[in-house]
Amino acid sequence: MRVPIITVLDAGTEETKPFPAMDRAGNIFFSDKDGEKTTFSADIVESMDFPAGGARPETVFWMDGAPAWDIIITEQRIAVLNKYSKGLIGKPKAKQGKTTAGHLYFKSISNLSTFFHNGTPVLLILCFRADGTRTAIVIKSLDINSMKKMAVSLHDNIDKWLIKNKIKLDESDSNEKHQAVLKEWNEFNNNAWIDEQEHNVHVACKSFEKVPDRRVLS
Repeated sequence: MRVPIITVLDAGTEETKPFPAMDRAGNIFFSDKDGEKTTFSADIVESMDFPAGGARPETVFWMDGAPAWDIIITEQRIAVLNKYSKGLIGKPKAKQGKTTAGHLYFKSISNLSTFFHNGTPVLLILCFRADGTRTAIVIKSLDINSMKKMAVSLHDNIDKWLIKNKIKLDESDSNEKHQAVLKEWNEFNNNAWIDEQEHNVHVACKSFEKVPDRRVLS
């Protein structure tokens, strides 16, 4: 069974793919490899699955009524965090030793997408799961300026990571499709939320790593 990439995690737990490690205070544990961190705020965070074969997309994680989320962008991943937890019934609550969190390493991000839904700016960060399903972290906020800054920070940190690891597509590639991907990727910051259209770009990456369907040791 495929697990959502956002879930309730216990404080003081080690990283188990696809979930981040948590410190004893219930915050995401960041290592030296994460480098500089930038934190943004968002109104809503969800996770959606887009099954292979054209089946209807499904929202597999949501938490109505929770306070604002922290969105943390580092030099190797994006992480989401909320100190409230989703209960079986009723509104989300703050629970001792429990935190709702998730993350995606840049090596697994396949696409970025921006659009408006009922007037609200939305950012999708997509990956492929081991079974071929596409999964997205969905971030929503009415603060368009913050959303744009978040998207630019994410794009630019991914771009630096690609260059550092020598896996970014480049202009020497004669493949026309690859050149189109590279062009759209390089223009992402200028095109995000400039109109009512969805702007979906592939990460200009030579390869990426699929995210496990089940919880496994890192």
